[in-house]
Amino acid sequence: MTIADHIYIECHFIGVVPYTHHGIDCGDGTVIHYSDGCIRRVSIHEFSLGKKIYKKHYDDCDSSDIVILRAESRLGEGEYNLFSNNCEHFASWCKTGFEDPKQVKPILGLLDFFKWRIQYAERQKYQKLISTQNDIIKQFNSDLKQQDGESQHYQDLISKQNDLLTKLNFQLKQQDEEQRKTSQEKSLITDKFDYRILQNLLREGYWQEADELTLYAMLKISSRDNDRYFRPTDISNFPREHLLIIDKLWREYSGNLFGFTVQKEIYQTLGGNQNYQHEIWEKFSENVGWRMNDVPLSYEQLNFSRNAVKGHLPHGKRIGSEVIGFLTII
Repeated sequence: MTIADHIYIECHFIGVVPYTHHGIDCGDGTVIHYSDGCIRRVSIHEFSLGKKIYKKHYDDCDSSDIVILRAESRLGEGEYNLFSNNCEHFASWCKTGFEDPKQVKPILGLLDFFKWRIQYAERQKYQKLISTQNDIIKQFNSDLKQQDGESQHYQDLISKQNDLLTKLNFQLKQQDEEQRKTSQEKSLITDKFDYRILQNLLREGYWQEADELTLYAMLKISSRDNDRYFRPTDISNFPREHLLIIDKLWREYSGNLFGFTVQKEIYQTLGGNQNYQHEIWEKFSENVGWRMNDVPLSYEQLNFSRNAVKGHLPHGKRIGSEVIGFLTII
């Protein structure tokens, strides 16, 4: 890192939604950034909280003198706003004179999902889930304002290397990991949906939220999120690449317990094919735990945990037997 670099660390609020915290490297071991709602100058260790520091690259930006001058001119400012004046706005303005807000996109995606989820009339029955959503939003707002609220105890980012060769090897490994991570993240961000939200819900074990988000994403991709159901043409025209992304995330974070391909294997074992057969559908529903004693379970009766039977999720709440159409695509 050099003087006037735009630097940032990667954070997650309770592990669900990714966001980044930004600042300007002053080149003397200090960073100017938003902290507790105010622009302050702190040590680089206090800024990083023990996390890895990344540098944001610019094709065109102002000289280091101007960048530092801009940053210092706003010391003491206390006008933080998540959507219009956050830490990334500040750092981008210091570098270019313009604000470039990008980190709020996945946050807005999560909020849109919560809004869509709670609009449904049956949400009145789920007071516990509504309370969980409110807790998540409250904690997220608190985390952003307090720079993710983690412990103030931290260790130095990189221990001193004994020789140049060790440093070089370490840097090469870092570059490989960054390229791998960047490539993986890019594969989750599509023009139709940002799957990083689903990834983090699954990683943290919010199985029901992840299940409902899966339906929301699929409806949104089909431009049916307002109607909340799929027409036969929506299923037949559904883009396979999106099903593969959803399936990969479910399999990865459930240890191959859940996922569309897991369900497809069970369905085909029972003799199922692309044509709907009621008898096979009932057997399939029994096998994946959606029916018990010949009676379909309500959504509230499903098992949203790793203790569920294989193929139990994703259920999608309203997909029902339409899942057969999606299984033939994947």
